[in-house]
Formats: sequence, C-alpha cells, structure tokens
Amino acid sequence: MSFEYYIKMFIKSVILMDSSDYDSTSNKIKTAGLSISCHDPILQQLTGRWPLASGGHMVLTDGLIQKGFTLQTVSDDDLETYINIKRACCKKYVDEYNGGWLDEIQVIIITNNFHKMQTCSCFQKILLCDTIVGFFTYDEQPDKIAELSFHLMGSVQSKEMVTFYLSHVTSLSKAADKPVFLILYKSDPIQDMFKEFGFKIYDQSRTHYFMSFHPNEENEIDHRNHIRSYVDRICSS
Repeated sequence: MSFEYYIKMFIKSVILMDSSDYDSTSNKIKTAGLSISCHDPILQQLTGRWPLASGGHMVLTDGLIQKGFTLQTVSDDDLETYINIKRACCKKYVDEYNGGWLDEIQVIIITNNFHKMQTCSCFQKILLCDTIVGFFTYDEQPDKIAELSFHLMGSVQSKEMVTFYLSHVTSLSKAADKPVFLILYKSDPIQDMFKEFGFKIYDQSRTHYFMSFHPNEENEIDHRNHIRSYVDRICSS
C-alpha cells in the first residue's frame, strides 16, 4: 500500500474512530475496511511515535508491555493509592521548599487535585504486574495542553515509561498545534527528560520552574507575551 493511502486511512480512522474500531487483543485499528497495527512503522512516523487507541486511550509500546506494564483509566477507588504514591514521590520536595510535609494538609490538597484531574482529558494509572505503581495526566484544552503530571514509584522508575508519556504529549501538541505548559519543582530530575523532548524553562518562582513546549520555535518567540498570560490565568485560578 502507498504512503498516501496510509495517510488517508489513518486520518479517517482518527476522525471516525469509536470503540468498535480498536481491537485490544490484536492491538490493531480496524476501520474503513483496513486493519492497521498500532505499532505499524508508518503510523508511528505519522503520529510522532505512538498513536492513540480508541477513546483517547494510549497504547503502550511492546517493550513496556513485555515488562508487565499496563494502563487503565483512573476511578474513584484509586484515591487512596494516588495519595500514597503522591506522598512517596513529592514529600521530599515539599520538605525542601515548603517547610515540611504536614500529612493532614497535604491529603486535603492531593484529594482536591485527584478530583480535578478526573475532569481532565487523560488521567491514567500505571500498573506493573497488576499493581498500581504510578499515575499520569494531561488536559487538552481549546488553546493549550496543560495539567501535566507524572508520578512513578522510585522502585520501578522507568525511563521508557517517561519517554512514552512525553512522546505522546508532544505528538498530540504537534497534531493539534497547541502549546504545552507545566510546572515542576526546581530540584525534580524529571525536568532533564522534558528538556530532551524540547521543553524549555520560560519563567520561575522560588520553588518551581515554568516549562513549555511549542510545536515550532516561531510560535514560542512570536507569542512570548501570550505565554505569560497563560501563566497568569493558571496561577490566578
């Protein structure tokens, strides 16, 4: 089949895809009379690296699947696990920058964040051998992609999983032509991975770096003042 044919069929599948188009057993998109593997090299080239499955769900790479990783949409029942993982991942930063972790206060904050993230376009839990070991989220909004968050237990740190997440988010940014914004603690080493994928620090506070990714560099330069307005709205909300 020609490259042009793949393009036409893939675009059509993205526009028309529903739950019946994705076969989770074979990990293939079946639409418009065409069956395409979600790991087809041409599809990976078209989407940046990994495509979306139906309903916006993310399809893990074969390497991550072979290691025992799976993804599931977060449910209300995951709140306690989310609190525990957030505590394990973030306590050292709160201790460093915010005068110490007060559990009764942090649990209230984390619980509110959890329910807020449930309204985002993507809030997934990461499982390793059927045990929840992490969470990630992002929210595609009309003018940007925001609410980025990635937490993975230190005992199962996987650069490949971070790469998968960032590849997906940056590919979505390019496809939708929307900038991506996030906030990270200054001493969080994950910022190095974000920088590898093209994220740049454009502002900072006493405790955090404000980072952004833009589909093209011209957008970043031409709209620097507009970027600042995004941050003002985020911080005032």
